[in-house]
Amino acid sequence: MWHVIRDFCGYLAQVKASTSTDGRTPPKRLLGAAWGPQRQRMEAGIYFPLFLVLVTPKQDRFSIHYLSADLQSEEPFEVRKPLSVNAKRAGWQGFNYDLEAAGPKLIFVTEGRIPGKRTAAASEAPDDFEYPEGGS
Repeated sequence: MWHVIRDFCGYLAQVKASTSTDGRTPPKRLLGAAWGPQRQRMEAGIYFPLFLVLVTPKQDRFSIHYLSADLQSEEPFEVRKPLSVNAKRAGWQGFNYDLEAAGPKLIFVTEGRIPGKRTAAASEAPDDFEYPEGGS
């Protein structure tokens, strides 16, 4: 997970990256981070905007999706089981983002080709490539 922090204005956002077969469809679930700090922020009514960057397995196409802090609630946050006593960080507990629960609040922002990457064969991804109707 990365954070975007802007000097002087105090803007803070989370940035998560994941692969997607078509480079556009978000996964149903996404690994979050530590549950303890997230729970404390939620109890205080503090949510951070989420930017989700999806790339194709070949890393030639991408899309960006956005979940505003103002539209978040406890619903998309799923607590994971604590790590076992045999784990390196025994007892540590994380969470998942349930992106299905976020539904239409997770908005599509943009998509495109990753600069510097070779494009697929013309029959697979022509320059005027468009995603099929009904995509996320």
